[in-house]
Amino acid sequence: MTTSKPMTGEQLDELLTVAVRMQRDAEADRNFPSANFAYAVQVAVLELRRTRDITSALAPVVPDGYALVPIIPTEDMIINGFEAELREEFRDPDAWEAYEVMSGCEQAALRAKWCWTAMVKAAPQQEDPKIKK
Repeated sequence: MTTSKPMTGEQLDELLTVAVRMQRDAEADRNFPSANFAYAVQVAVLELRRTRDITSALAPVVPDGYALVPIIPTEDMIINGFEAELREEFRDPDAWEAYEVMSGCEQAALRAKWCWTAMVKAAPQQEDPKIKK
């Protein structure tokens, strides 16, 4: 069995147009069962559009520069954050020298930034078509 893809907005427009024409023709021929069916198709298309609009409006919006991350970090996120200082940043002698002249607070802030960046990068990525970027 093949899985069908959702109808596009253009396909729904076409279906609605056909259903309106079908209802009009069926009523002219006094074929009320067909007219009722065509009317039911119109109602279904309009309801589907309304549901899609509501779903789209409720989807989370993730602005550029932001990411959705778990409320409770995963083990991988914690490990990556904890090991952030052991990575590339301290392999560069100039970066190490700049770090050494920083105050304790500046060093802590920089380590927190590295930790956060590593944790966000390690966060599980979920492709969700409902999430707007």
